[in-house]
Amino acid sequence: MSGGTIALLDLRGTGDSGGEHGDATWEGWRADVVWAWYWLSQRVAVPSILWGMRLGSLLAAELVSQCLVEPDVLLLWQPVISGRGYFSQLLRLGTAQQLIGRADGGKATKTPHEMIDAGASIEVGGYELNPELVKGAEAADLSTIGVPASRMIWHETSINEPPVLSRAASKIVSRWTDEGAKIESTVVRGPSFWATQEIAEAHELIAATSASITAVFAPSAARAR
Repeated sequence: MSGGTIALLDLRGTGDSGGEHGDATWEGWRADVVWAWYWLSQRVAVPSILWGMRLGSLLAAELVSQCLVEPDVLLLWQPVISGRGYFSQLLRLGTAQQLIGRADGGKATKTPHEMIDAGASIEVGGYELNPELVKGAEAADLSTIGVPASRMIWHETSINEPPVLSRAASKIVSRWTDEGAKIESTVVRGPSFWATQEIAEAHELIAATSASITAVFAPSAARAR
């Protein structure tokens, strides 16, 4: 199999999209994905894949579970399971930065959690976080959303030997499978490429993903011929 059309979406406030990072909200991101999906579906009529990585996987799974986007395949790369857990880590970083500032003679201020709860934007690692982005993401959790109707491919990388899914991920995959989902989960050896300062390529992940997509769509392609 070869060929295809790809729409690479920079959500508002990220990459080359419009707006600053502080303009990003969870509802705005949801709307971005739905609009982009509609735009692409009007231009191509082929089997479709919605592909999300990390926090984007959580966003994609939420939209598919609510039938706002209906791809043939939902592809998840290293999905964030809990928006609350994800942003708790970022807010702890913000707290650490505040503590360093106080040690340098800065004044004590509200904690990042308190500022978000009060509806104020905060800065973490040089990026402004909109409270509506944090609150919206914190309400999303793969362990509680409805089972997405699309066929799913869940792929991760790990430096462990042998590479295996985390306990939390295994529980979700098992629950979705028990509830009738068609899901393939694979873990391959590879770096945490999303967290490195330098470019890191996960060759085994790319190969495994290509093989999985080919296996899903090859029968329909053969029938079309």
